Amino acid sequence: MIGTIGNPVVIEDEPNYAIKNVALFKVLNDQNSYYLKYFLDSKQTIEKMMKDAKGTTQKFVGLGYLRSFLILVPSIDEQQTIVRQLDELRAETQKLETIYRKKLENLEELKKSILQKAFSGELTSIKEVV
Repeated sequence: MIGTIGNPVVIEDEPNYAIKNVALFKVLNDQNSYYLKYFLDSKQTIEKMMKDAKGTTQKFVGLGYLRSFLILVPSIDEQQTIVRQLDELRAETQKLETIYRKKLENLEELKKSILQKAFSGELTSIKEVV
């Protein structure tokens, strides 16, 4: 709530610890906690909260603001469909990110190898690399 709009997480077990400067949303039985997390994590929600945040040095949104914040809640079936689709997209994105990072690592290794050959005189022509 203070200094950042926050990082929504779903707590599946009843917390047995104290929380400070944290907003706790309790969902009803006909609501999906992960739908709420995705809603709060959405670009539109974050932009609205940042725009409405109070304070000068450390921006914050208060509990009163959060209690009155409009949350669009479709039927439970629609919530579950949205969550399933977003989970699938997140998994695919993470998979692509892993592939991308591996390719970057491989390119960095290739660059080091080429530079080592160039500085040791083993590389006589750029055509050898290609």
